[in-house]
Amino acid sequence: MGKFHFITRIILVLLVQGLLASCKNENRERRFGFDIDGKSTLTFHNSTGDSVHVNLINWYTIPHRPQEFDSLIPSGTSIPFELITQNPSYVSLTVDGKKYKVLTLPGDKSAVTASKNPGSIVLAFSGDLQPINEFLVKKMVHFNSPDADWMPRTTIAASAENFGDIIKTNDSVTRLHLNFLEENADLVPRWFYDFEQQRLNYLNAGFKLNSLNYRKSMLNIKDTVPENFLETVVGSLPISNETMLGNMRYMYFLTAYLSYRKKSQNVSTLNADTKEGLKMSFGRGVKTILDELSGKVKDVYLTYYLSKIIDHRRYAFDEEWLEIVQDKKYQTYLREELNAHPILPVGSPLPYFNLPDSSNNFIESHYYKGQILLINFWATWCKPCIEEFPYENELVDRFEGKPVKLLNIAIQTKEDSWKTMINRHGLKSDNLLAQGNWEEKLSADFDINALPHSVLVNWEGKIVQNKCPRASENVGELIAELLVKMEGSK
Repeated sequence: MGKFHFITRIILVLLVQGLLASCKNENRERRFGFDIDGKSTLTFHNSTGDSVHVNLINWYTIPHRPQEFDSLIPSGTSIPFELITQNPSYVSLTVDGKKYKVLTLPGDKSAVTASKNPGSIVLAFSGDLQPINEFLVKKMVHFNSPDADWMPRTTIAASAENFGDIIKTNDSVTRLHLNFLEENADLVPRWFYDFEQQRLNYLNAGFKLNSLNYRKSMLNIKDTVPENFLETVVGSLPISNETMLGNMRYMYFLTAYLSYRKKSQNVSTLNADTKEGLKMSFGRGVKTILDELSGKVKDVYLTYYLSKIIDHRRYAFDEEWLEIVQDKKYQTYLREELNAHPILPVGSPLPYFNLPDSSNNFIESHYYKGQILLINFWATWCKPCIEEFPYENELVDRFEGKPVKLLNIAIQTKEDSWKTMINRHGLKSDNLLAQGNWEEKLSADFDINALPHSVLVNWEGKIVQNKCPRASENVGELIAELLVKMEGSK
């Protein structure tokens, strides 16, 4: 009888443990997908004996922005980094110049401890995601880079002679990483194995789709599209996949897929050089999302798409689009974003700057007071910025002799390449360069999240519109209206 009770107790314990494990797995499954309010914590412990420089960059989905921390952490101290974590995603963690990838999930609390071996820093992870982050370190060492799953794809997209080579390279890179995952499957939980498989396949498909657009728009290369290209690239991948919602590689895949579908609908290309034309182009994008996506994926991606318009092209936003979003939570979020007080609202004073021109003369912001000023932030690597130059030169000619100035401020740019571009394109604007602390200050002051970025300032040095239409988008008409107001104010 005693033996029977002993066996019964063992069975009960095993059943309870099984139920607890089942509940734990169920809870973990619920953390997949997308949570707009999601948060996580990554605590960094420094046990090296010296101060450690830690940089952490976390791209989140809505709005699509980076969250960045940059800290010098003294020995023996800890810092908890509170992260916006709306989905399973990778965070870029750089410790004394060495870069790592770290996985985060909504609701997760993980930690990493830095200790010192002779000549190097060693990271030790703890928390539920410990085996996964240890796997990511092993993968980084194996491929000699934390970005080896995507960097070779960017290289071949820019250098390939034909599109067939791009397809072969992408497939080859994907096979290498899938094989490494398979070889180390026993090191990670099953849910992560399945997730990572999907992420790599979406990454592969997204790069193939995006390479066509990149090579055409940035390199002026028009590739021959293979027969049944879209069907072959997508294969068995579900377009609407709630499990992957919000993950950067899945969202980029959706963007590339929807762009390809939008361009294949045989609708005449719109000339988005006016507010109305740009709004129509965005409207086509909204329609493509509604046609191609379903369920929660449709609502989340629509919110992602519309939030980017509000962030970068608020003046071309149609409030009727808000009613298309089915989830009231996302709809409320978009309304709040649309009605929020933006950085540099109308009437704000022009932020101060003191920057060098190409002759190393320093120009201060108050120099432009008494003139209507159009500021364009740009970078030498940004092709859409460079495409603005002819339109900007036309504006200078149009308002010659008038109290109007066009000012180009280069950021994220080296001085020699900046001077080369000014001469190559015969820029007629005033040209200044912002580097180091000035670049950081102006990026924050003007809320620069994408380039090109234009700002219109009146003759009193007050903001008329931050993130205003570009030179190619008929901003000249706004300048002409300001000139009339300026004359009437005298």
